[in-house]
Amino acid sequence: QESDKRFNFAVEATNDGIWDWDIRTGVVYFSPQWMRLLGYSPDDVTPSTEFFFAILHPDDRTRTMQVLQEHLDGRVPLKQLEIRLRQKSGEYRWFLDRGKIVARDQDGRPMRMVGTITDITERKRLEVLEREHLARVIQFQKVQLQLDRQSYQNLSQDFRTIARMAAEALDVARTSVWLFNADRSALICRELYQLSLDVHESGARLELSDYPRDFDFLDR
Repeated sequence: QESDKRFNFAVEATNDGIWDWDIRTGVVYFSPQWMRLLGYSPDDVTPSTEFFFAILHPDDRTRTMQVLQEHLDGRVPLKQLEIRLRQKSGEYRWFLDRGKIVARDQDGRPMRMVGTITDITERKRLEVLEREHLARVIQFQKVQLQLDRQSYQNLSQDFRTIARMAAEALDVARTSVWLFNADRSALICRELYQLSLDVHESGARLELSDYPRDFDFLDR
């Protein structure tokens, strides 16, 4: 009884969601924090593996079954992988799912497995942003390398070349080149390139007096 009290205290104190699977019966205990992380109430949750796999992202099911089976067979000491689980709102969030067999029968067959889920959604979001940033840096470097290899002689044609190469390398719909006029009272579009249409335009004008706050940083 005292050990049960300590276990319940630990369950409530952690930010992780805890699950406890009776492998023989298929019954799974999901802790209150496990349910809170996903936005479910006790009435929403069926204490079974079926419920877990119902909210598991379809793309993660094969890998989850593979890692689980490897652990049940004793080929890996721990079941650990990153998965997506569907919240009650319908949104998927990323979790680190870890589990370990804690009891086997006399023949070595697994009887009980206990584990946790940890919300890692923010970490995954930052990883995506980092990859996107790195990809953008690489693309800029490619553009710079291509531009360094150009021999510029005709200014108008050079602007067209720069805009086209930038659009293709960065895979963006439009690129443009803007320059100040002689008295720096306006910005003149020297080149506007639309990648999908392969169209070059120019001549648009932005009066700085119409956008004093937007262009204030240009004069710093």
